[in-house]
Amino acid sequence: MFIIRCSNCGFEITDEKQIRLYGGVEVALKIVSIPGSPVEKRRQIAQLFNQYGVPCPKCRKKDIWTWL
Repeated sequence: MFIIRCSNCGFEITDEKQIRLYGGVEVALKIVSIPGSPVEKRRQIAQLFNQYGVPCPKCRKKDIWTWL
């Protein structure tokens, strides 16, 4: 289970379907190839969302993703 959160408004992305929807295909393909524990995957997913400038769908701010 993936859980990353917008540090501004609290919006959460909780599964792979939402990652593809909000992050796009390029980010989703990179996420599939991430090895490691679930905690490491969440950290890297948040890092990828920030790196690619994926905005929060609720508040539209960028570079605000944190992992839980």
